[in-house]
Amino acid sequence: MSIRTPIKISAVFMIFASVLFLSGCTTPAELTEAKQYPKAPDPGFTLMDGSTTSLADYQGQSVVLVNFWGLRCQNCIEEMPFLERLHNKYGGRGLVLLGINTDGVDAELLTKFLPQLPVKVSYPIVVDPDFTLADSFQMMAAPLTIVVAKDGTVRFRHEGYEPSIESKYVELIEQLLAE
Repeated sequence: MSIRTPIKISAVFMIFASVLFLSGCTTPAELTEAKQYPKAPDPGFTLMDGSTTSLADYQGQSVVLVNFWGLRCQNCIEEMPFLERLHNKYGGRGLVLLGINTDGVDAELLTKFLPQLPVKVSYPIVVDPDFTLADSFQMMAAPLTIVVAKDGTVRFRHEGYEPSIESKYVELIEQLLAE
């Protein structure tokens, strides 16, 4: 019996590790590049002002940074000042930053809580009360940031936030805006 137990535990561990690997689960410090640049999903979405749009509306003209965040997510809140700086610096040069809320709430409730955040957010906030976008982008953890090139392909996907990755985003955004 003692010989079989380590084998069972080892087999269970290997299955669990394989599932995590195949599901795309990443560590917070990992910045992964899409190998074949898959097309970004394109469900329609609603902004806080009630207008609707989709990623296809930006294709050919803008690089889109999609950031999934939550009101109770400390890393999400810590990342917001950096995202605001990106929006302010590159918004006039073709970067569109979309902050997609993952709390499952409507625009009315978000309007109440946004002023309580430690940073004023001027980039568009998307409401996703039915988790349509979160499901489309296979969001497993927040924050999740996805960079979509002008051709509509996903170029980078990153889960988590650490200030050390900021320079990588700047480099990537500048590269994609120049394409």
